[in-house]
Amino acid sequence: GSASCSLASAAPAAAGAVPDVLNKNAVRILRDELMGSGTALPLLLYIAQIRSRILHATETPHLKLISHLFDTAQDVLMQLLVCYGVILILDDAVKIIWGADFRSMGVPDSLRQPPFIIAGGVVPYFYAILFAITAVIAAVLAYGMGRTRFGRIVRAAAINPGMVGALGINTTLVYASVFAIGAGLAGAAGALSAPIRSVVAGAGVSILIESFIVTVIGGMGSIGGALAASLILGFTRSFGSIGFPLFVEGAMFIIMALVLILRPSGLGGRRGS
Repeated sequence: GSASCSLASAAPAAAGAVPDVLNKNAVRILRDELMGSGTALPLLLYIAQIRSRILHATETPHLKLISHLFDTAQDVLMQLLVCYGVILILDDAVKIIWGADFRSMGVPDSLRQPPFIIAGGVVPYFYAILFAITAVIAAVLAYGMGRTRFGRIVRAAAINPGMVGALGINTTLVYASVFAIGAGLAGAAGALSAPIRSVVAGAGVSILIESFIVTVIGGMGSIGGALAASLILGFTRSFGSIGFPLFVEGAMFIIMALVLILRPSGLGGRRGS
């Protein structure tokens, strides 16, 4: 009798009243009162299935699109190709609407300060500001992925999304959040580099190849590896433009080939991943 009443009151909450996790009180009641009968596990699985159906029915169209991309294109290369295709479409749309003229912003007046002299080298003040901002962003991103609950959920969803979904976490929302964070970081990079580069539709395509090289050298899913790979390519481009200006691109591809031969998982990737 008491088990039936408790079950009737707990089932609606466990079926989806709480959007992120199953209601802890309902789970506790089911565990305490039904564990002895041997029916707790099938009942919990049934409630989780009902909740999953409710969440799926209430998903917004753009979240469903992102979820469909991740579910049907488990291959990372396919996801990258789809994103690259979207980039080309958006670039052409920008050219049609606003034109393909080059724009120059220039460094803000407040940041026009004397350069720093480091080891006999000249470092412009604005470049030092960019380095500091990117260092802060990298530190915040590393902390968020390694020390926060959201970061642990993201890493778990990247490895086993089915298990994460079975725990009551909306993986579609996780995917959309990661996509939004990545888009925001890309926008921040474009805004920070605009004062020292020409602003034009398709400006990011020239950096796309280097981004792929950084991903290969650093290793998939490794923030530290990506940072190390970025520094390696940056030094290669800087010193190569002085020593071998006609072979800078080739040098970067040689480094990538050596990493693929000696450590296919990348500098920061796990072996066998």
